[in-house]
Amino acid sequence: MVTNFIGHRQSQQDLARLLGLSIGGVPGSRVKRLEQVGFRVIYTIDAAFGDLVELLQDGIPVIVLFRTVALEYWQLETDHAAVVVGIDDTSVSQRPSLRARATNLLPCSL
Repeated sequence: MVTNFIGHRQSQQDLARLLGLSIGGVPGSRVKRLEQVGFRVIYTIDAAFGDLVELLQDGIPVIVLFRTVALEYWQLETDHAAVVVGIDDTSVSQRPSLRARATNLLPCSL
């Protein structure tokens, strides 16, 4: 997750406990709980696309919340989150270890 990407190691179990993971998942607003372990969190529902681009240009990964209907390969329509680590004119890179693989790119329009 984003914590590992920036070098702040947290186990999956510790993050699940911190975020209050349940069988139904985790409400997106709980990302604010990452402040308890030293992260600076900006949680907003009305960020501009330019804000995302600016953060990524500064080397800051961004957790984005979205509906899976935007993903052609996803069968279930639900709320989801992804860590965005890069962006260009046609795609968004969502996982650093697989950045170059086309299956991990989301189409976008600028």
